[in-house]
Amino acid sequence: MALSADVTSQRFIAPAVDLVGGTAATIIPAVGRKWRTTRIDIQIKSVSGFVSVASLSVGSNSATFSNVMAIAALGTAAVVDAFVAQASLVILDVAVDLTTSGLQLKIATPAVATSMTADVHVFGYFTQP
Repeated sequence: MALSADVTSQRFIAPAVDLVGGTAATIIPAVGRKWRTTRIDIQIKSVSGFVSVASLSVGSNSATFSNVMAIAALGTAAVVDAFVAQASLVILDVAVDLTTSGLQLKIATPAVATSMTADVHVFGYFTQP
C-alpha cells in the first residue's frame, strides 16, 4: 500500500460580504471538481447601528445554496473581530460538485444594522478525480 502526503488543503475567503444589503457571494468560482468543506470561519469586519444578526447558508446547489451548510444565524457575532462559533455552523459531511455554480454563500435573512460586513473563510480540499 502506497502512502502519500496531503498538501492540498486550502482556504478560500469571501472578503467584506455585505450582511445587510447583500444576497450572495462567490467563495470558490465554478470549477470542474468536487470540494469537501471541513471548516467555516466567519469574522465580523465592520458594523454600525447593529440590531440583529444575519443568517446564511453555503453550497453549490443553485438557488438555495445549502448543501454544504444549512441556514444558520450568526449567533452573537455583533462587534468587529468577533467570530461565529463553529458549533452553530452545521457543515454537512459531503463533497459537492462545483462545476455549475462554484461554492456560494447565500444570505437568507439580512442583518438589521446600518451596515455590517464579514469575511467568510472556507477551509477544505478538492477530492481526487
